[in-house]
Amino acid sequence: RILDLTHRQQFRFHQLPVKAYQILLGIHVEEAWRDLNATVTSFRQMRRDLVLGAPGSDMELKPVTNVCIARMMSKVFDTWYELEQACYAVARGDGSKVRDINLLSSRGHSDMEAPSHGLERFYEGQWESHGGGDAAGTAQPARDELHGGRAGGASTEMVSLAELRASLERLILGFPNMVPVQPTQALFRRILDVAAPAVDALASAVAEGAVARAQSRAGELLEVARALLRVYTGEGLQQEPSWPGQRVQLAMWQSVLAQKLAKEAVISVYNVATLGANMDATIRDFETAQSQLRDGGGDVPNGIVPERDDLLKQWERVNLAWSRFVASLQSLQEMEPALLDLLAELERAVPLYGVRDIESPDVTPWGFYIAYALLGLVLLCCSCAACYVARKASKKAQSQDCSQV
Repeated sequence: RILDLTHRQQFRFHQLPVKAYQILLGIHVEEAWRDLNATVTSFRQMRRDLVLGAPGSDMELKPVTNVCIARMMSKVFDTWYELEQACYAVARGDGSKVRDINLLSSRGHSDMEAPSHGLERFYEGQWESHGGGDAAGTAQPARDELHGGRAGGASTEMVSLAELRASLERLILGFPNMVPVQPTQALFRRILDVAAPAVDALASAVAEGAVARAQSRAGELLEVARALLRVYTGEGLQQEPSWPGQRVQLAMWQSVLAQKLAKEAVISVYNVATLGANMDATIRDFETAQSQLRDGGGDVPNGIVPERDDLLKQWERVNLAWSRFVASLQSLQEMEPALLDLLAELERAVPLYGVRDIESPDVTPWGFYIAYALLGLVLLCCSCAACYVARKASKKAQSQDCSQV
């Protein structure tokens, strides 16, 4: 049964180019476009189901717990992603990509052989786990994708939850040119056994309408994410001791603190006192981090050196955006643009903190890239909690208003 599914994936590597050729040659164009898009959707969904599992479905697929299989599947998707882009280019009339899709189709078919055998062994119980993988060489060029598409008509907190799950899935599955697959079995299992249940617990609380429990679960997820961030930083420092990982970690965490403060401001505005929002403590945490990033202290061994004028100027821009954000906390209308400005400045700051203060080879450890993806998880957690509290409080207020009529 599992081999039937993996063979279908191999078949799609050949099916996609055929549909692109049909469109290029003007043969049944409308139908070919539908088939092309359907093939892309089917491949992506099956790739997800083969790794994450599909409980309750006819296939009864179970989540893969072996990082080697996840890594093989990631390699397959890298090739598929290239093929997908090339086929769409051909379908839009770029005949120069025809040779590329022929090569990619054959490569993808071959790439799928290894995970097919791996999955077969996994379902036979012969390959439940594997030792640590090679951490070196897994780093890929990274960009932070914090916001996915928004489904029309979906509630804001449901959209945030969907984005939260998508961020978690990228940590498990990886994504081309963005997020590498976890480099070791231990880290892979930590995502499956710790982070994934924390996301599920938050989603369950939101679905049940338990406001206080949702707030509590969001806090627990933040702690899980922060612990993982420390692990990635530590692993990165082991690989590259000269990398300024401590200040990168702290700079990343400032984005989380900013979102956390926004969530607490929402709670304060709606007077949900039982949730125990502690804005003063969050403000102190952010400002302490800001001071340590400039002057050193805590886990950051050194402050900003005089030669790093670029970093100092960005620190000042963050500081100014932070002051404006704090001043806006009493008005939700003013707070949203101020938060977005602050997050944009913090996003610009993180890569600068990752640059060594002395001249040395430009080598960034893999931990940075996975940690950057993890940042998406915790930011979406904050966003989800804030949206949910605001929505529930607004409904309660409307209900009270109606009862007085």
